[in-house]
Amino acid sequence: MTEALSIFPKDVNLLYMRSMSADGRETFNKMEADLRSILDLDFSNPTALNALGYSMLIYTDRTNEAYDLIKKAYDLNPSDPATIDSLGWAHFKLGNIQDALYFCDVHIS
Repeated sequence: MTEALSIFPKDVNLLYMRSMSADGRETFNKMEADLRSILDLDFSNPTALNALGYSMLIYTDRTNEAYDLIKKAYDLNPSDPATIDSLGWAHFKLGNIQDALYFCDVHIS
């Protein structure tokens, strides 16, 4: 993928695939860099917003920043199950248990 990105450095699909292959605490910085590159090209990309926000929830203590990214993804695409799930998790990590339960219920429904 890195070789393909050297030819097509602004290819959002390639950047996203590489970011997801870097999934993990040890490689979070690489993942974040690729997802931020996508957002530099298209800040209204709900998939990248949610992926970055959710990854921040899992691998960092940047919960407020993660929530903001996930909330923007939700505002852009409120019917996406992955984003709904992420928003529930973000509310849980922020201590907003009622909101977390609401989004978990919406996700299950």
